[in-house]
Order: sequence, then structure tokens, then C-alpha cells
Amino acid sequence: MPQEFDVVCLGGGVAGEAIAGGMEGSGVSLAVVERELVGGECPYWGCVPSKTLLRSAETLEEAGRARTLAASRVEWTVDFPKVSKRVLWMARDLDDTRPAAALEATGAKLFRGAGKLVDLRTVEVGGEQLVARRAVVIANGGTAAIPRIEGLDKIEYWTNRQAAVPRELPERLVVLGGGAVGVELAQAFARRSRSSRPGRGTSASRSLRPALRCCRTCRPTASRSWTAIPASRSRNKQRTWSCT
Repeated sequence: MPQEFDVVCLGGGVAGEAIAGGMEGSGVSLAVVERELVGGECPYWGCVPSKTLLRSAETLEEAGRARTLAASRVEWTVDFPKVSKRVLWMARDLDDTRPAAALEATGAKLFRGAGKLVDLRTVEVGGEQLVARRAVVIANGGTAAIPRIEGLDKIEYWTNRQAAVPRELPERLVVLGGGAVGVELAQAFARRSRSSRPGRGTSASRSLRPALRCCRTCRPTASRSWTAIPASRSRNKQRTWSCT
């Protein structure tokens, strides 16, 4: 039997949370449908983990400058598992238990699953039908676009989701996309080299050189690098993309 609400919101990300907070105590009933994590892209695969990576990279950059500005000897080696652990912690270990509880504390009803708009007032999720008496809000966010590059479908590649919470430090990285997350991730990886010891240079940005733009014609070349594209899937033994 269909359940009725004044408003049904497709998406429990930032917009869905804001709607729930704004409607709290208004007497208007709200259903929020979320297929992944309450909070959306930003706290788990976007600005929160990317800025955490940036902070780690900034620390290494400053350590490299200390030899010039204040110290005669500075040595360090990147402990990437430590970086990865902190990033995941900042991303709530990809656990939305508390945000989901906070959402429902506003009086909203949370439905887990992929919602489908079947008519102007009805959303179907998990075999249930939610009928909106007043409005349906489309706030389901977006996903990164996969570029139509020949050969891309034959390799594994990163998207912002794998790059923002990385388990491994790639030796080389190409970033396609110069939006906020792309730029932040590019800077974070560019500033992080594996070690800095006397005689080996002071700049942490020399080991990884992400490309922030791509020409019209790209071709895959064999090498074990990682291609980071704001879209989906990951891991190593990658090919890097060269522009001609």
C-alpha cells in the first residue's frame, strides 16, 4: 500500500539534508530516498577527503622547505598507509550511521534504496511506493562523466571516489578534469613524494606530475600508472594517457 508524505525528496546528500533541516518543526511530512550514503559525495568522496589529502601534502611540502628556512637536516619518508587511514577517518570510514540518525531526528523518514520516479507524484523504492501530496524534490546529485576515449573501457581507472580515499600511492597519475575536486586531488598527489633526504631534492612535488587538462586526441600507452578520472572504478596496473 502506498505511503503518503507532503514532500518526497530523491537524494539524501547535502540538498536533502538541508531540506530536512529547513522543514523541521514545520508540520510538513518528508520522505528522503537515498541509495548510498546520507551526506552525499562531499563528506565521503569529495571535498572532505580531498582537503585531508591536501593537508598531509602541505605538511610534507613544509617539511621540505624547513631545510632552506630553518634547519640543516630534515629527513622524512611518506607513510602512505597512515595518510590513507586518516583520510578514511575523516570520511567517517564511509559510515553514515550518525548523519542518517541526524536526518531522521529532524522528523524526516529515510528510505534506503534506488528511487524511481514513476509519475509526477510517486517515487518507487525497494518495492514501496511513496506518494507526494505537495511536491517531489529531485536532489540526487551527479556522477562524473566518463570521457569517450578509445581503449578506456579496456583498462581499470580511478574516479574521484577511489582517488579521494586511496589505499595506495601511485607512482604516476593523470587527472582528467579541472573542477574543484580534480584540482585538489591533483595538488595533493603532486606535493607528495615517497621520501625527502639530503641530496635528493627538497621539493615533494617532483615525483607526481598530474595533468590538469587533456587534448582532443588521447591514446593509451603501456605503462604501470594510474589514470584518475572523476567517474568510477580503480586499482593498479594501469595505463597512462598521453596527449598528441
